[in-house]
Amino acid sequence: MAARRRKASMFVREAQAQGRSLEAEVNEFVGSALASSTRKGYTAAENLFVKIIFGEGAVGGEIYPLSGNLLLLYIYVMSKVGYAASTIRTYVAGLKTRNIENGHRLSRLACERARRA
Repeated sequence: MAARRRKASMFVREAQAQGRSLEAEVNEFVGSALASSTRKGYTAAENLFVKIIFGEGAVGGEIYPLSGNLLLLYIYVMSKVGYAASTIRTYVAGLKTRNIENGHRLSRLACERARRA
C-alpha cells in the first residue's frame, strides 16, 4: 500500500517531467468510459446537427459552444421530418453531453426550452 501511495504522489510530477499532456490523457480516459455505441450515437447526433443547421453539403465545423436557439431549431426540424421522440431525446442528450465535455453549458432557460420541445 505504501508503494502505491508513493507512486500516486509522484504521478503528476513525473508525467509533467516527461512532457505528457495529462489533460489529454484524462479526456481520453473519460471518453473511453463510454460504450462504443454511445460514442457513435453522439457522433451521429453531431453529424445530423451539422447537416440540419449548415446544410447537406456541410462537413465538420465547430458546433460548440452549442446555441440554445440552434438546438431548438434542430429539435424542431427532427420533429417535423418524423424522427421519434426517443431518438430526438437521445440525440439532444448526446449534444448536451459533448457541449459540457467541450467546457460549455447551456443556460438554464435553454435547457428548459429544449426539455419542453
